[in-house]
Formats: sequence, structure tokens, C-alpha cells
Amino acid sequence: MQMSRRLKRKIVLLVAVVAASMAIMGVLLSGMQENLTLANYISEMEMETEQLHTLLEEAEAENAQNKETFDAIYQSKAQSVSFMAANNVGFEQTDAKMAELQQLLEIDNIMVVKADGTIVAKAAATEANFSYARFNYLRECLATGEPSRAVEIELPDRDWLKRYYAARIDADTMIVIEQSPAELRELVETTGSTASVLQNVSIGQRCRSSPTPADRERVPVRYQRRHDRLERAPRALLDL
Repeated sequence: MQMSRRLKRKIVLLVAVVAASMAIMGVLLSGMQENLTLANYISEMEMETEQLHTLLEEAEAENAQNKETFDAIYQSKAQSVSFMAANNVGFEQTDAKMAELQQLLEIDNIMVVKADGTIVAKAAATEANFSYARFNYLRECLATGEPSRAVEIELPDRDWLKRYYAARIDADTMIVIEQSPAELRELVETTGSTASVLQNVSIGQRCRSSPTPADRERVPVRYQRRHDRLERAPRALLDL
């Protein structure tokens, strides 16, 4: 039996309706997919923001730890020389002795300085005028008997970037160490600066994982080796 023309028209019409429905459904599904993608992207960005906040806090804490460790090394070195002077163990307030201590302690400069800022002996020339109030923190050691807080001076126009540490010899005299903080700044720039933190973040992607414990210990380990040498410094000074 041959199919009637009316039935053929109905079939063609039905096929057209189904095709149109499929096209509309495709558009709707595409829109839904775009909405889901956008929602996922927004959720991803919110997670990245939370992780970035954590990374910045961790970087700030790491910077503080690196700075504390750096300062402790040179405070201890100053205190070691103070111990040597207090016990009158081969200590002399001369340029030659300061140069010898500079080599032994692996520092930029070491000086004997009076409370009024007068330099009695030095290993090398210095830009510092210790009579200025900016160095008052160093003089704290004369009253407390403990190593002073660090004093950092940065004057780019004079190419002067140094960090200073002092330890008491007597009520009117102190040992002062002058050291470039370039290494400390390099560590901050590579491990704890905002730029280094942002390297762990990519838009539209998850933040990379925070540094592992081994990564965090990488910098202190470098300093720990110095601490190990530093613990032997008083004995070395006694042998001078």
C-alpha cells in the first residue's frame, strides 16, 4: 500500500518539528553549560582569593623569621667578640686586630666604638657617624649588657646599605659590626615578597600548593650552617 500524500506531509512536518526541538534544546544546553562554567570560574576565583590570603600571611611570617635569624647571627658574632674583650683573651683595640676578626668572622667590617660615637679601631673604612641619633639603638647594649637591636641605614644616593649590630665591651665602649643586608633582601625577594607569592597564583587555575616544610627550611638551613660555625667562634677567638 502506497503512503498517502497527507501522511507523507505529516511525517515531514514531524521530522521538522523534532529537528527544531533538538536545535532549541542544543541552544538551551549550551547556555546552561556557559552558566555552569561561569559559576565554576567564580567559585574557583573565590578559592584562589582565600588561598592567596593564606600564602601572603605565610610569606610575611617567613620574612620575619628570616630577618630574625639573620640578625641573630650577627648579634651573636658581636657578642662573641665582646666575650673575648671582657675576658682579655688576645683582644686589642687596633685596626690590625679588627682586620683579623673580620676575616675570622666573615663579616664586612668590625669596629670598636665609644659611647659618643668615636671610632677607636676598625677593620675597614665606614660611612657611619656613630654620634648621630640614628645609632642610638646600638648604645642600648651599654646599659643592658645584651646585643643591640639592628640598625639599618639605606642611602641610595651614597650607595650606602648596611646593617649594624653592637655588643658591650665596657660601660663606655662597644663592638660594632657593619654588614650588608643584601643577602637578606635577596631571600625576601625570592621567597617572601608579594611578587614571589603571586608566582604561585594563576587566574582561572588553582593556587599552587604552599611551600612544603622542606622548602620552608631551605633558607634557615643556610643560616644553620653559619650558626654551627658561630657556636665554635668563641673557641676560635680564644685561640687567637
